[in-house]
Amino acid sequence: MDEYDDSPYEKELAKLLNALTLDFSSINAAFICSGPFKLMLTTSLENHLFLDQDGYLQIFWDFEREPAARLGLLEHHFFWDYNSQNTR
Repeated sequence: MDEYDDSPYEKELAKLLNALTLDFSSINAAFICSGPFKLMLTTSLENHLFLDQDGYLQIFWDFEREPAARLGLLEHHFFWDYNSQNTR
């Protein structure tokens, strides 16, 4: 047993950590761009949410009228179709 498990400091720290929450409702593009990162659109799905060396966070956009409409092309891809015969 760790000798610090029952210390008041450990208990207080555990209480503070349990109270931490992250609220994404106020995070938008303007907030992200106000910091050290900038947003950049990409048509490469592989680069979605990729942070490059210059501080650009790449966001996938397929330039379709309906967002992510082009993702339908991946309907039978092993990543999306995890119940297919290929995975049995």
